[in-house]
Amino acid sequence: MAELMLLDVLEAFHRARLLPNCHVISSDGQVLALVRRRGGQTIAEPKDKGVNSAVDVGLMELGRDRDFMVVPADLPLLSQGEIANALALKTSLGCVISPSRSFDGTNMFIFSGETPPEFSYDSDSFWNHIRGAAESRLSLAVYCGTGVLSDIDTPEDLRLLSRVGRRIPSVEFAREAIEKRES
Repeated sequence: MAELMLLDVLEAFHRARLLPNCHVISSDGQVLALVRRRGGQTIAEPKDKGVNSAVDVGLMELGRDRDFMVVPADLPLLSQGEIANALALKTSLGCVISPSRSFDGTNMFIFSGETPPEFSYDSDSFWNHIRGAAESRLSLAVYCGTGVLSDIDTPEDLRLLSRVGRRIPSVEFAREAIEKRES
C-alpha cells in the first residue's frame, strides 16, 4: 500500500509539472529506484531516523537558497490543483502549512530554505509548526484541501479512502482490502 500511495503522490507532482524538481528522501533503495524510474529525484539517507532528520538531510543536500515543499508519501488523494494552490499562497508568505484531517499532523509544509522554521514532525506537529512559524515571525497560511488533508494512518483512513470515487491505484487497493476484510 505504501508504494501505491507514493506512486499516487508522484503522479500529482507529475501532473503539476514538478516531478523533475521532486526529491524523495529515503534509506530504502527500492523506494529510491522506483522514484528514479518515475522521473523523480532521490536523496539517499544513510539510515531511517524519522521525518525531521530526512528534512534536514534534504536541506543540507539541496542547499538553502530555494523554497521547499515537504509532503509525506501517504497522501494518495493529493491533486495537482492543491499543489498549485498551496504554491500560489507561498509567493506572498513566509510559509504554508497543511494539517492532517485530525489537525495533529503536518501533511504539507512549504517554506524558504533561507529561513526554515524548526521541524517537529513528531507529536502534534501541525500545532508545533504553527508555533514555530510564529516564533520565527514568519507570515503563514493554513491550506486545507481534501487531498492534502487525507493521509492514511489508520484502518478508518483506509475505509474512507475505499469510498472515494476515483480510480487510482491506492483507492483500488483500499476497496479490495476492505471488501476482503468485510466478507
